[in-house]
Amino acid sequence: MTRRVDVELLELACALSDEAVRGVRAGQLAQPTPCSDWDVLELMEHMVASTDFFAEAAELGAVRPDREWTSYLPGELAPAHGRQVERLVAAFKAPGVMERPMAVLAGPSTPLFCLEIATSERLVHGWDLAAATGQSLGAGAEEVASALLSSPEFLAVNAEVRQNSPAPIGPEVAIASEAGPLDHLLGFLGRDPGWQPG
Repeated sequence: MTRRVDVELLELACALSDEAVRGVRAGQLAQPTPCSDWDVLELMEHMVASTDFFAEAAELGAVRPDREWTSYLPGELAPAHGRQVERLVAAFKAPGVMERPMAVLAGPSTPLFCLEIATSERLVHGWDLAAATGQSLGAGAEEVASALLSSPEFLAVNAEVRQNSPAPIGPEVAIASEAGPLDHLLGFLGRDPGWQPG
C-alpha cells in the first residue's frame, strides 16, 4: 500500500527545500527558474512567504486576510526560510491539529489537504530552486512524490485548478512511464524534469 502524506513527509520535504535554499550562491539570484515568472530571488521570496502562509493556516485554521507579510533582504532569505520551515513542521505536529478545521485558498477545507499542498509546495519549489542553481534534491524526494501522487484529492484539485484563467499550474508535461515518481509529479504540475537554465 502506498504511503499517504503525513507530517514526517512534510518534514522531509521541508528539509529538502531548505537544503536547496541554503545552497544558493549570491551570484545566482538573477538566474531564471522553471517558474517562468520568477528568477531565483523571486522564487526564494515566494518560498519563504508560502511557508509562512501554510504555517499560519495550521496554527490558526486559516490565514488572517488583513495580515502584513514580511519583506526580507536577499541575505535574510535563507535564515528566514529555515525559521519558517521549522515553524510549519511544529504547527502540523501540534496535538489535535489534524482534527481541527483548516482552510487554504483553494480546495476542500481539510487538514489533510492543507498538509498535502504544503508538502507539494516545499518539494516542487525545492526542485525548482535546485534545478535553477545546479543542485539536486537529496534522498527522500521520490518517497514524498509517490505519496502525493497516491492522493486522489490532491490530483483532482490540481487538475481543476489548471482550468482557471490565469492558471497557476502550467499544462501537464508528458513523462515516460518508466520515470520515477518525482518526474511524474513534476510533469503533472507542469514542469519538464529535464529543464535547464538558459
